[in-house]
Amino acid sequence: MTFLLRALVVFSVFITSSVFAENVKVTEWLYIHTAETAKMASDNTILIDINRDVFAFTDRPNRLYRYFNPTDYVALWDEASASGFLANPPNSMITWMIGEATQQVEANILNAEVTDGGTSILYELKLKVGTQIPIKLSHLSVFVGGVCGGNGMGGGKQVGVLMRCK
Repeated sequence: MTFLLRALVVFSVFITSSVFAENVKVTEWLYIHTAETAKMASDNTILIDINRDVFAFTDRPNRLYRYFNPTDYVALWDEASASGFLANPPNSMITWMIGEATQQVEANILNAEVTDGGTSILYELKLKVGTQIPIKLSHLSVFVGGVCGGNGMGGGKQVGVLMRCK
């Protein structure tokens, strides 16, 4: 009888652990860089003003948020992190206004750096063949996803400890 009881306990723990593991959702962070103006510096680079810190947030059930200063934000593309944005460029959407109409383009952001004495971020983009972005843009937003981890910088407390969402 003790063997049967032990087997039942082990089986119960296994089933409970499996169900619990399926219900745990990893925190996924998304980032939004907004600006009044931007300009295309070349066919594959965009220079975006820094009007405010970059906003980061998570989806349900976590509902966390934080603000990144430009230096910490572009550090997500740090070469030191093998699983960071530089090694695995994030999918992104760039939106802007022309008159009353919103325009958008999908892009992979290959790299980002703070430039112009800290007043802009220069993004290196990979665009679909044939995609064109106007030279001057207004009312711009860059939506960047997916870093997993509790603080928006990945699994740890420091930039460079980055875990990409699967």
